[in-house]
Amino acid sequence: MSSLLIVEDDSSTSAALGALLRMHGHDVASAQSAVEALSQLRRHQPDLVLLDLGLPRVDGLDLLDALADEPCFSGIPVVVYSGRAEPDTVTAAKQLGACDYIVKSEDWNQTYQRIEACLARTAGGA
Repeated sequence: MSSLLIVEDDSSTSAALGALLRMHGHDVASAQSAVEALSQLRRHQPDLVLLDLGLPRVDGLDLLDALADEPCFSGIPVVVYSGRAEPDTVTAAKQLGACDYIVKSEDWNQTYQRIEACLARTAGGA
């Protein structure tokens, strides 16, 4: 299966999403901040990043923008997984290259299917 990086500052949300993905055979790592995520991405590039927007210090949109500007990260699809549902935020994330935008209140099965769809659209996906 695929390797995924969850960038989420809420440990219970990260744990629940990680458990769902591991149950389906994925290798999951997590980071609680943009700085930690960049550090992990420099060591190991996952097949997909799940990105919360409400991160401490550096907002998830800023991290998404930084990833788009770095050629070495350009092939990694990013799925925004956020509690924010404002249309302007969704549009901004997609303009910055997000593969999909999932609102945290969405059904777990739909969330998983949408993550799998993004993985399937990339050459590295399973």
